[in-house]
Amino acid sequence: MRIKIDCQLFQDETQRSNLAELFLNANRLPHQLLITGGDVGAAHKDRWLDSVGELGPHLEQILVRGRRPELLRKPPEITLEVTNMKDEAIDPTGKTAVVTLERAKDLVRKPLKLWLENGTNDSAFLRTVAPAGEFRTWLESAKEKEWIDYGHGGGSNLGTILRKLDPWSRLRSWAMCDSDCWKPGEVSQQVKIFRSASDADPRGPGELPLPALPLQVLRRRAIENYLPTPALKCWANLRLNTNHEQRKRRLAFAEAAQLLDAHEAPFELRHHYHMEKGFRSEPDKIPEDYGPFREDPVLQQGMGPSIKSVFEDNLQTLETGGSGWLKDAWLEADGDLREEFEDIIESIRRRI
Repeated sequence: MRIKIDCQLFQDETQRSNLAELFLNANRLPHQLLITGGDVGAAHKDRWLDSVGELGPHLEQILVRGRRPELLRKPPEITLEVTNMKDEAIDPTGKTAVVTLERAKDLVRKPLKLWLENGTNDSAFLRTVAPAGEFRTWLESAKEKEWIDYGHGGGSNLGTILRKLDPWSRLRSWAMCDSDCWKPGEVSQQVKIFRSASDADPRGPGELPLPALPLQVLRRRAIENYLPTPALKCWANLRLNTNHEQRKRRLAFAEAAQLLDAHEAPFELRHHYHMEKGFRSEPDKIPEDYGPFREDPVLQQGMGPSIKSVFEDNLQTLETGGSGWLKDAWLEADGDLREEFEDIIESIRRRI
């Protein structure tokens, strides 16, 4: 966040320790600290830095880090205006808020909560499909440094959770959900509910509005639709915790899913097919484009809930010293994945 501190606060001797605490809390995350008042504000700030003794140079360096080129080039999405006023306010868009020093101290130390439908499977998915290199390294580092925290939205309960967040928690929240649609461009009822919950709510007189929070809807149906067919086949042949019949069923499913890729259609069928429940799910909503495959017994049934844990299974294998099998090259070759997830990671970075 961008933290704009009213320069008058530096003249209030009773706030000396609170201001120092704000600086130190803000230093834990990549926040940008700014002082209002131009040259006058800078003079107030300098006198305050002198008054805090040996801590002064360290606090000055925190201000200097807030002027890093990346923060100036891609400024934070949220601005906190810290004043000595008691009345607080939030812009319904969730972009700006006028807050007390006490509130600012609390907000700047909190990690950004990434609300996901399934905190385990979806976080593993996000960590896996984040483009290798800068973007994935940043995401892992942000979690390790506690800049972000993954939240479990409980599937369809995600909307209820988002709606119940208080105004200040919404400033420190970001959400992602499946599209749950059979073709691109459609909007599922579930997404409509989640969007309604993440939109701004003016609430009643005398109450702070609930500001809007970002909701990222996946372009494909669900996280399992981002599994390339080579990865599905590799998963099918894994022997760990499986028997012959399970591997046989998985392989049949992987081969059937590959047929979806080979069929000419206006969009990528595999990207929107219901991998978990197959065509038996929502039969009245299935577009004609899937017609040649509707009677396929394997695609009728889908793969079942185990398909949703593939990313978590692969990540656990890597974290326990094993050899992962979901290759970056397969992900890179599977459609517009890099573009989508570079945008998602940048959205998270700006929100912090």
